[in-house]
Amino acid sequence: MNTISRDQIDEMKALGKPLHVESVVPLSEKEKTSFNSSVYGQMFMYVVLGIILAGAPFIANEKELSHDNKIIIASAILIAYTPLLIAVFIKMRRAYSSSKVVVKGFITSKTAEKKKKDTYYSLTVGSKEIGVDYGVYNKYEVGDAGEFHYFNSWGCQLLKHTKIDIDMY
Repeated sequence: MNTISRDQIDEMKALGKPLHVESVVPLSEKEKTSFNSSVYGQMFMYVVLGIILAGAPFIANEKELSHDNKIIIASAILIAYTPLLIAVFIKMRRAYSSSKVVVKGFITSKTAEKKKKDTYYSLTVGSKEIGVDYGVYNKYEVGDAGEFHYFNSWGCQLLKHTKIDIDMY
Protein backbone atom coordinates (compact mmCIF):
# COMPACT_ATOMS: atom_id res chain seq x y z
CA MET A 1 0.00 0.00 0.00
CA ASN A 2 1.17 3.50 -0.75
CA THR A 3 1.85 5.92 2.07
CA ILE A 4 3.29 9.39 1.61
CA SER A 5 4.53 11.86 4.18
CA ARG A 6 2.95 15.19 5.09
CA ASP A 7 5.89 16.88 3.35
CA GLN A 8 5.09 15.01 0.12
CA ILE A 9 1.42 16.00 0.47
CA ASP A 10 2.41 19.66 0.91
CA GLU A 11 4.80 19.41 -2.05
CA MET A 12 2.11 17.91 -4.29
CA LYS A 13 -0.32 20.66 -3.25
CA ALA A 14 2.28 23.34 -3.97
CA LEU A 15 2.95 21.88 -7.43
CA GLY A 16 -0.78 21.68 -8.14
CA LYS A 17 -0.70 17.89 -8.51
CA PRO A 18 -3.95 16.06 -7.80
CA LEU A 19 -4.23 14.22 -4.51
CA HIS A 20 -7.44 12.48 -5.48
CA VAL A 21 -9.46 11.38 -8.49
CA GLU A 22 -13.25 11.33 -8.34
CA SER A 23 -15.63 9.55 -10.70
CA VAL A 24 -19.32 8.71 -10.82
CA VAL A 25 -20.26 5.17 -11.82
CA PRO A 26 -23.53 3.18 -11.79
CA LEU A 27 -24.28 1.02 -8.77
CA SER A 28 -23.59 -2.68 -9.30
CA GLU A 29 -26.44 -5.16 -8.98
CA LYS A 30 -24.88 -6.47 -5.75
CA GLU A 31 -24.84 -2.95 -4.26
CA LYS A 32 -28.45 -2.34 -5.30
CA THR A 33 -29.52 -5.62 -3.73
CA SER A 34 -27.61 -4.91 -0.52
CA PHE A 35 -28.99 -1.38 -0.29
CA ASN A 36 -32.56 -2.50 -0.98
CA SER A 37 -32.44 -5.31 1.58
CA SER A 38 -31.46 -2.78 4.26
CA VAL A 39 -34.26 -0.45 3.11
CA TYR A 40 -36.79 -3.32 3.11
CA GLY A 41 -35.70 -4.13 6.68
CA GLN A 42 -36.25 -0.52 7.71
CA MET A 43 -39.62 -0.41 5.98
CA PHE A 44 -40.71 -3.66 7.68
CA MET A 45 -39.75 -2.27 11.10
CA TYR A 46 -41.66 0.96 10.45
CA VAL A 47 -44.78 -0.94 9.34
CA VAL A 48 -44.68 -3.22 12.39
CA LEU A 49 -44.14 -0.24 14.71
CA GLY A 50 -47.02 1.62 13.03
CA ILE A 51 -49.35 -1.36 13.48
CA ILE A 52 -48.36 -1.70 17.15
CA LEU A 53 -48.87 2.00 17.83
CA ALA A 54 -52.15 2.07 15.91
CA GLY A 55 -53.36 -0.96 17.87
CA ALA A 56 -52.30 0.45 21.24
CA PRO A 57 -55.50 2.51 21.78
CA PHE A 58 -57.58 -0.67 21.38
CA ILE A 59 -55.60 -2.41 24.11
CA ALA A 60 -56.21 0.49 26.48
CA ASN A 61 -58.86 0.18 29.17
CA GLU A 62 -62.39 0.42 27.68
CA LYS A 63 -63.53 2.95 30.30
CA GLU A 64 -60.82 5.50 29.44
CA LEU A 65 -61.53 5.93 25.73
CA SER A 66 -64.64 5.48 23.67
CA HIS A 67 -64.46 3.24 20.59
CA ASP A 68 -64.73 6.29 18.30
CA ASN A 69 -61.79 7.99 20.05
CA LYS A 70 -59.70 4.84 19.67
CA ILE A 71 -60.40 4.80 15.93
CA ILE A 72 -59.48 8.48 15.65
CA ILE A 73 -56.19 7.96 17.52
CA ALA A 74 -55.30 4.88 15.46
CA SER A 75 -56.11 6.71 12.22
CA ALA A 76 -53.97 9.70 13.24
CA ILE A 77 -51.01 7.41 13.95
CA LEU A 78 -51.36 5.67 10.59
CA ILE A 79 -51.68 9.00 8.76
CA ALA A 80 -48.56 10.29 10.54
CA TYR A 81 -46.64 7.19 9.44
CA THR A 82 -47.59 7.44 5.78
CA PRO A 83 -44.99 10.11 4.85
CA LEU A 84 -42.27 8.06 6.55
CA LEU A 85 -43.17 4.96 4.54
CA ILE A 86 -43.31 6.99 1.32
CA ALA A 87 -39.87 8.49 2.05
CA VAL A 88 -38.34 5.04 2.58
CA PHE A 89 -39.95 3.80 -0.64
CA ILE A 90 -38.56 6.80 -2.59
CA LYS A 91 -35.10 6.14 -1.15
CA MET A 92 -35.32 2.54 -2.33
CA ARG A 93 -36.40 3.58 -5.84
CA ARG A 94 -33.50 6.04 -6.10
CA ALA A 95 -31.04 3.18 -5.63
CA TYR A 96 -32.15 1.65 -8.94
CA SER A 97 -31.63 4.85 -10.88
CA SER A 98 -28.65 6.28 -9.02
CA SER A 99 -24.93 6.01 -9.22
CA LYS A 100 -22.14 5.96 -6.70
CA VAL A 101 -19.14 8.21 -6.29
CA VAL A 102 -15.69 6.60 -6.33
CA VAL A 103 -12.85 8.61 -4.82
CA LYS A 104 -9.26 7.39 -5.09
CA GLY A 105 -6.37 9.25 -3.55
CA PHE A 106 -4.27 10.07 -0.55
CA ILE A 107 -5.68 10.77 2.90
CA THR A 108 -4.68 14.38 3.59
CA SER A 109 -6.40 14.78 6.96
CA LYS A 110 -8.56 13.04 9.56
CA THR A 111 -11.22 14.78 11.65
CA ALA A 112 -13.14 13.65 14.72
CA GLU A 113 -15.74 16.24 15.71
CA LYS A 114 -17.75 15.89 18.90
CA LYS A 115 -21.32 17.22 18.68
CA LYS A 116 -23.46 16.79 21.78
CA LYS A 117 -23.32 13.05 22.56
CA ASP A 118 -22.04 11.86 19.16
CA THR A 119 -18.65 11.99 17.50
CA TYR A 120 -18.54 12.46 13.73
CA TYR A 121 -15.53 11.04 11.92
CA SER A 122 -14.30 12.05 8.48
CA LEU A 123 -11.36 11.44 6.20
CA THR A 124 -10.25 13.99 3.63
CA VAL A 125 -9.04 12.34 0.44
CA GLY A 126 -7.22 15.05 -1.48
CA SER A 127 -9.75 17.84 -1.01
CA LYS A 128 -12.84 15.58 -0.77
CA GLU A 129 -14.23 15.06 2.74
CA ILE A 130 -15.93 11.71 3.36
CA GLY A 131 -17.93 10.86 6.48
CA VAL A 132 -16.95 7.48 7.95
CA ASP A 133 -17.54 5.42 11.07
CA TYR A 134 -14.99 4.86 13.84
CA GLY A 135 -13.67 1.57 12.42
CA VAL A 136 -12.92 3.08 9.01
CA TYR A 137 -11.46 6.20 10.65
CA ASN A 138 -8.98 4.09 12.63
CA LYS A 139 -7.97 1.98 9.62
CA TYR A 140 -6.42 4.92 7.74
CA GLU A 141 -3.59 7.33 8.55
CA VAL A 142 -2.70 10.61 6.86
CA GLY A 143 -0.71 9.74 3.75
CA ASP A 144 -2.36 6.36 3.11
CA ALA A 145 -3.79 5.75 -0.35
CA GLY A 146 -7.40 4.60 -0.39
CA GLU A 147 -10.42 4.01 -2.59
CA PHE A 148 -13.85 4.94 -1.26
CA HIS A 149 -17.21 4.10 -2.85
CA TYR A 150 -20.21 5.94 -1.45
CA PHE A 151 -23.84 6.46 -2.28
CA ASN A 152 -24.71 10.13 -2.16
CA SER A 153 -28.44 10.09 -1.56
CA TRP A 154 -29.89 11.50 1.68
CA GLY A 155 -26.36 11.96 2.98
CA CYS A 156 -23.15 10.12 2.29
CA GLN A 157 -23.53 6.35 2.72
CA LEU A 158 -20.17 4.59 2.46
CA LEU A 159 -20.56 1.39 0.45
CA LYS A 160 -16.98 0.09 0.55
CA HIS A 161 -13.42 1.19 1.10
CA THR A 162 -9.97 -0.26 0.65
CA LYS A 163 -6.32 0.71 0.89
CA ILE A 164 -4.76 0.77 -2.56
CA ASP A 165 -1.47 1.19 -4.42
CA ILE A 166 -1.42 4.29 -6.60
CA ASP A 167 1.35 6.28 -8.19
CA MET A 168 0.22 9.91 -8.41
CA TYR A 169 3.56 11.62 -7.75
